[in-house]
Amino acid sequence: MKTFEIWSLAIQIVGILAVVVTILYASKQIRINKNIHKETLEWNRKTVTENELNNRHDKEIRSFLTKKFQAYVEKGICKIPLVKIQDAIRDEIDIQLQIHSYLNRYERISRGIKNGLYDRAMIISAMKYVIVKVYFNYEDYIEYRRTIANKNSWKHFESLAKELNNEYKIHTDPSEE
Repeated sequence: MKTFEIWSLAIQIVGILAVVVTILYASKQIRINKNIHKETLEWNRKTVTENELNNRHDKEIRSFLTKKFQAYVEKGICKIPLVKIQDAIRDEIDIQLQIHSYLNRYERISRGIKNGLYDRAMIISAMKYVIVKVYFNYEDYIEYRRTIANKNSWKHFESLAKELNNEYKIHTDPSEE
């Protein structure tokens, strides 16, 4: 081999090594950035969850509905009879809007958990009892609305409430005892 060919081969080898080192370095940086972004995503998820937990925009609605159906809600986890809800709506149409707004909040939270927006553990730690209670309080009304409107109304909320109830045994059906 001539000197020129040796130098040419050496330059090619150095070039290949430089490309390999660059690829390895870039790969390492991608892994580091992936972990940083994963941690940032987790932090953001917890921040959004905490904001949702602190957001008490349903406080007035909850208070209004609690007063309206006090005899049932005070008992804890029991169904508000459908006829009582229908009578209340007939007397005051805004009650339907209030109930829907209230149930929609829990549907949004449930969808947020399912889609990874909210941190499930934080929501469950703070709200598991409330989620189960609200669902079972309004279960008959939810079923009724599904028969006359959207058959998928509050499905994520129902699923989460039943899952939590099965996991934590918060509510037992008196007919099963």
